[in-house]
Amino acid sequence: GALAVFRDVTSAAHIPTGSCCATSAGLAAAVRSAPTDGRYFFRASPSDDRQAIVVSDVVIDGPNATNPGDVLFCRNVVILHVDTTYGTPFANSVRAEIMRRESSINVTLVPFPPAESAADFSAQVNALTMARPDCAVAIGYARAIGAIVRGYRNNMSAGPITFIGTDGVYAPALITESSTAALADARITFLGTAPLSRYADLSMATSNYRTFA
Repeated sequence: GALAVFRDVTSAAHIPTGSCCATSAGLAAAVRSAPTDGRYFFRASPSDDRQAIVVSDVVIDGPNATNPGDVLFCRNVVILHVDTTYGTPFANSVRAEIMRRESSINVTLVPFPPAESAADFSAQVNALTMARPDCAVAIGYARAIGAIVRGYRNNMSAGPITFIGTDGVYAPALITESSTAALADARITFLGTAPLSRYADLSMATSNYRTFA
């Protein structure tokens, strides 16, 4: 990933590197810890630490701050996250921000491997189902998150849940991976926190997906 490239290659060689979409919070820490003459990484998108604040807003206040300061929108939260230099720091930032603002919320981290190295995601589906959360933050990419959503939907004992998506799952592939049946399931609600997500193309599948996107 971008963090390894900066740390092991470009910084030592004093090669300026720019990125449109490398959002890992670990990059900011790596740049700060680099020698002052080796800080050659620049990006045009904000750190995931900033999106973590938006995610915590939705967890605590609901979409569009529908109930700020009154009833918590989510009381039991699972953070599904890809176990990489992108997903793990992001998940830790979300948990820290939620706990900083509202320590009474129960937060559980459920990591999963990158999709290309995973045979299936049944362990994550089981962990999500057993936790009985009212909300699940989705930090990863469409293939893995879609498979988890599909598996959750296929478990008839699974209760109602709100998935809170992040930038990595803001993609049409989520529809294919999770299935339109899952997106239309009354037990499942999607909300999004990706930048510009409110401007999603209205041709994108169901209204439930557009709420997420």
